[in-house]
Amino acid sequence: MQDTEIVASDDSPDEAIQRRNRNAKPVKKGTRSWAPSAPLGIKSRDPAYRLRWVNTEPSNMLRKRSEGWEPATRHDAVHDRPNGVESGAGTPAGVLEYRDMVLMKIPEEMAQERAAYYQNQARQQLSGLTTRAKADINAKTGALVDGDIKID
Repeated sequence: MQDTEIVASDDSPDEAIQRRNRNAKPVKKGTRSWAPSAPLGIKSRDPAYRLRWVNTEPSNMLRKRSEGWEPATRHDAVHDRPNGVESGAGTPAGVLEYRDMVLMKIPEEMAQERAAYYQNQARQQLSGLTTRAKADINAKTGALVDGDIKID
């Protein structure tokens, strides 16, 4: 049994194709979503390390080194553009530096501890803002606020 049906008629081949296409479902064409360019897109070759571009300002470099960041080597990263990227000065930049930034690495477990620290700090700040908002409402209206306050 074949998928195509042969009908004896006086239709021209074009008319037969049009008749067959009327019954077919239209083909949906997907649209590609927009994404910003990522000239500094890098990936770590070793999943035990996390990479990051860091500003080369001396005080920033001192702070990053004291936090546990260390300079990355050429073998630590896989660059999306292996031939380098335009640095803005007309010369291709290397994998390890771009304009006023250098590539640094930190062990993944230390990076996760760092992220947990900053999440805890943010949670404490939000808790403090909520407490202050409840106190302000109580001072202005005399009403006690029980429950959650949404802070945007």
